[in-house]
Amino acid sequence: MTYKKISSATNPVIKAIVKLHTASERKRRGLFILEGQRALSTALTKLRPEALYCTEKMLPQAEKLLENGEIIVVSDTVMKKLSTATSPSGLLAIVPIPQEPSPAKLGPG
Repeated sequence: MTYKKISSATNPVIKAIVKLHTASERKRRGLFILEGQRALSTALTKLRPEALYCTEKMLPQAEKLLENGEIIVVSDTVMKKLSTATSPSGLLAIVPIPQEPSPAKLGPG
């Protein structure tokens, strides 16, 4: 597990994540923002995040969700900028958009 801390909302990494608020940027980069403890605990059983972002308060929960990978601790102000939620939960991951299987790989049904 690796840890980083970002406290500036003008950090280039933060600016790049904020761009994922638009559908065109999500499609272009093949990534999306996943927010909240419940959504993360469900999705992270199948998806591997590029990084998990959390506030200091939510760090213990982030460590439980991610066995190995990168946890980036951000300030509450930065989390508000990253999040699309009215009241951010303090947990957020950047995750690859799952690829749809080709029709040839789909079975009957």
